[in-house]
Amino acid sequence: MYSCLVLIDGYNLVHKIPALIKACRRSIDHARDALLAMSEAYCDYYHAECVIVYDGNGRRRELDGKNPIVVFSQADETADSVIESIIYKLDNKRKVIVVTDDRQIRNFVTGIGAFTMSAVCFGDEARNCADAIRRRIDERSYS
Repeated sequence: MYSCLVLIDGYNLVHKIPALIKACRRSIDHARDALLAMSEAYCDYYHAECVIVYDGNGRRRELDGKNPIVVFSQADETADSVIESIIYKLDNKRKVIVVTDDRQIRNFVTGIGAFTMSAVCFGDEARNCADAIRRRIDERSYS
């Protein structure tokens, strides 16, 4: 059972987090993969379910049923509307964190009782989570 649901406004983060901006210079796929790795570390550490939502052409990609799930919005919708729809349907909005710097989404999310996290804060947290996981692995290796 997951502790919470983390919804990530994918392209918003790709263009806000320094490491992802750098990865984006190589390719957008490289940046998406880097965000996926960051999200995995964060969600593993906090035992959270994660959905990364991108504006797209209706593709849906699940990585072997693993966490996180990557979703591309349909042609007639935006990533923002997908995030809003997911939150609106949930019973317990207090267990949702939306990661975005989009002011309109942040206002909607807090207005209905869910929580938000800034892109840079998430980037820092994800890096700290990855470091903590590495330390745990190193400690077990030497035990």
